[in-house]
Amino acid sequence: MLENKRDSLSLIYKPLDERMHELVVKLTDAFVGLKISAGYYNAHYHKDDGGEYQRDVYPIPVIGVPGLCDIELDIDNICVTSKLTKDQIVIFDWSTFENESFEVYGVENLLNDYGDHHSANAMKDLVLSSSESEFFISFSFPISANDEQVVNFLRLLHKNRFYY
Repeated sequence: MLENKRDSLSLIYKPLDERMHELVVKLTDAFVGLKISAGYYNAHYHKDDGGEYQRDVYPIPVIGVPGLCDIELDIDNICVTSKLTKDQIVIFDWSTFENESFEVYGVENLLNDYGDHHSANAMKDLVLSSSESEFFISFSFPISANDEQVVNFLRLLHKNRFYY
């Protein structure tokens, strides 16, 4: 029984692990001088079908790009998480990411949801009324997104002064 569980876990994790290592190489080449890190972390969240946050206990590969973002490689998607200050969010031209799927949530309280790509104006209003000074922005991509797409997206984040 235990071997079947190990085989099942290896079947799930092997492609994620390979992808993590490939992406670390690409990021190291693209962002020369930054110490790209990688590891496995649990206790991450995703939204369930009802739109509520659900905590996951299994570990996933996470790549850290210092000063810019974390990249989570989950079973079915890639999540790039970065930050902006309240002032940056309010003045940012969100049409830059009109074709991207993203959500905004609190840094002090991760479960405070400030909106998503469908509601940039409503998101700005919620951010303005918040006592938080900075916010996470998580961009979601299909797991099939290639490494070059991820690298180019990170360059766009850097150009637009996102940070981590």
